[in-house]
Amino acid sequence: MGQKDPCAGANWNMTKQGKSPCPTLDVWVPKKTGFTEFVNVNEQNEVEGGFSIAVFCYAIQLLPFNVRPIFKPFVDKTGMMNGTYDQLVQHIEGQHCMAVAGDVTIRANRAKHVSFTTPYINEDIYMLVNAEQEWNPSTLGTFLKPFAPLLWITLVCASIFTGFTVAFLEYRAGNHKFAGPFYKQLIMAMWFPISTFFFNEGKIHNKCSKVVLVMWLCMIFLLLQIYTATLSSWLTLNQLSPRLPTNWETVGYPTGSFIKDQMIQKHNCSEKNLVPLNGYEEFKNALDNGSVNVVIEQLPYINLFLDKYKFGYTKVGPIQQEVGIAFVSLFTENPYL
Repeated sequence: MGQKDPCAGANWNMTKQGKSPCPTLDVWVPKKTGFTEFVNVNEQNEVEGGFSIAVFCYAIQLLPFNVRPIFKPFVDKTGMMNGTYDQLVQHIEGQHCMAVAGDVTIRANRAKHVSFTTPYINEDIYMLVNAEQEWNPSTLGTFLKPFAPLLWITLVCASIFTGFTVAFLEYRAGNHKFAGPFYKQLIMAMWFPISTFFFNEGKIHNKCSKVVLVMWLCMIFLLLQIYTATLSSWLTLNQLSPRLPTNWETVGYPTGSFIKDQMIQKHNCSEKNLVPLNGYEEFKNALDNGSVNVVIEQLPYINLFLDKYKFGYTKVGPIQQEVGIAFVSLFTENPYL
């Protein structure tokens, strides 16, 4: 049984009027051991599909002429990827009616050998690091988190000051609630600003006391709204604190990626500190066991990783911006590709 056509569909291979410069197109595809959501090549070295392949097939259908793509995995005799992405691009240099369909990043050194299409995915370089929960929602301290300690202290002091102010004004106005022994007056002064919200402590005699209480109630009302909104966001959002590396001691990077050369040239990272990794599991295991303190990867792959492992990891960046992911085409004489 032959290989299934990844581009097969209801509207595939419809007869078109335009004259094709290449009736058949050899399309080389990288074989990835991880993140097969973009390009999926099975153990029998057959191209099964993936996001990049789907976008490529859709682009082929939009051409005004017929082109039959023949997908060829870029593998060696052992069935593994036959080199790096740079070598894949150089493999079709100087050839005619060839292309590369996959997650190939547009790079200046690659553009010297081949032509790229318009990027179909933007990709910046990010750091993938371990993260820990900033707080434990099951503890009583959760309800103190919305405000900083200094603000809590300020509120307590403001409450006491308001109480003593009202007690002094009411004492001068002859309010019997604030009369009596000193300790009773002290308790009443501290309790009054709080009890105002819940109990009726009696009539206020001094007009100045009413002004003080109105200002106090307005301030508390605003703070209460802020407190409620902040606490709600803390309880509903996943608050993760990234554990950022202090240096580039152990850095993970995707095997065969240009990121290795970038870390050496632009970030002065020693090659012996760079650890090649393949796919989700190796990223996760390396971060968990401490063999790397950070993984440098492109944003689309980090988003896929975080979608699978939702807790304990986070992204930081970007540390560098890239042009994007595109296809490699040798239809240099045709304006459509």
